[in-house]
Amino acid sequence: MISLIVGASLLFIPQEIQGKGEELYRNFREKLLRAQTLSGRCMFTRISPDGKVTFIKEFKYKKPNLEFIKTWYKGNLNGIDVSDEKNNWFYNAITKEYQVQQTSDRFIHSITGLEAFTNPEIKYEILSSPKKPSKVNNRICYSVNVVFIREHIEKDKLPETTFFFDSETGMLLRTETIYKHIILKVVSEFERLEINPVLKPGEFTWIIPDDAKPFSSTQSLLPIGADAPFFTAKTFDGKEFKLADAIRTSKCILLYFWGYG
Repeated sequence: MISLIVGASLLFIPQEIQGKGEELYRNFREKLLRAQTLSGRCMFTRISPDGKVTFIKEFKYKKPNLEFIKTWYKGNLNGIDVSDEKNNWFYNAITKEYQVQQTSDRFIHSITGLEAFTNPEIKYEILSSPKKPSKVNNRICYSVNVVFIREHIEKDKLPETTFFFDSETGMLLRTETIYKHIILKVVSEFERLEINPVLKPGEFTWIIPDDAKPFSSTQSLLPIGADAPFFTAKTFDGKEFKLADAIRTSKCILLYFWGYG
């Protein structure tokens, strides 16, 4: 028996459960592989040298391909992604535009930590499983570091994800993903996560709002090699970006658009 001081209390940790994160990960992954439905709510935070942006996601999944995901930003609805039995719907609540495509035979969107449910074929490798427990929201948990193998990406550029599991329930509490080559960290904290909840097909339907309009045609996009028009737009942190100002101080400008879903 060994002991670890946490705050003002003394926590006793049996020697045999050290490094339990790997065991909890494999058990959790097995539950997701066997599950038919999944639902929950998580806080999704993207951290980069430019700052921090946080979203709230509520999600429902039902195998083989039904999904319903709502995303909020600063308390406002940001987007909705729905896959029903016929169509995939993508709705931008900011621009009030939507796009519809034919339903895929698999899930379109995945949430970090739930890959075994949404993409069970993906290969993974366990890098380490720290022996000492840590705390997430005042709960004792065990962690494991995992990398998901993607054949088209060099191994040293693959993002590494740390999973944190509740020591009592074995449920996933948090994930931290590090993208070293672009200096980016993405954190998902699960406020609620249910495996095999009762979900009916009617929960994966969406009605187009009266004031919504289809996304603009791709024919209106600039052709490759054309000069970019000077535009002004707001970033997610509320700052104003002007292309005309940016080109005065930079020889090269990269505009990085990342999805709200």
